[in-house]
Amino acid sequence: MLDSLVKYLEVNIELIKLDTKETAVRIIAKMMKAIVMMILGSFTLLFISLALAFYLDSLLGSAFYGFFIIGLFYLLLLIGFWLSRKKINRKIQESIDVEIPIKLEFEDK
Repeated sequence: MLDSLVKYLEVNIELIKLDTKETAVRIIAKMMKAIVMMILGSFTLLFISLALAFYLDSLLGSAFYGFFIIGLFYLLLLIGFWLSRKKINRKIQESIDVEIPIKLEFEDK
């Protein structure tokens, strides 16, 4: 009887380890995908911003004004994000809570 209980506990511990590993691998894969997407998005945004700044330069006749307008646009975006930082932080925390399931009770599988 005691031997069966020990084996049962060992199997449950192994299941918990496998579930933890599976969840960790899934989260790491999503994080790596998000990092690659952020890098590619940053390069895309950089080159589109430069192209738009040079286009405004040709319209306005001054490189200063073209880059200044683009800089003001990003400053306004930054201010908007800063003003809504608590809401954004809450949304990120909620998505992380959904992503990392925690079992409160042991289930037989």
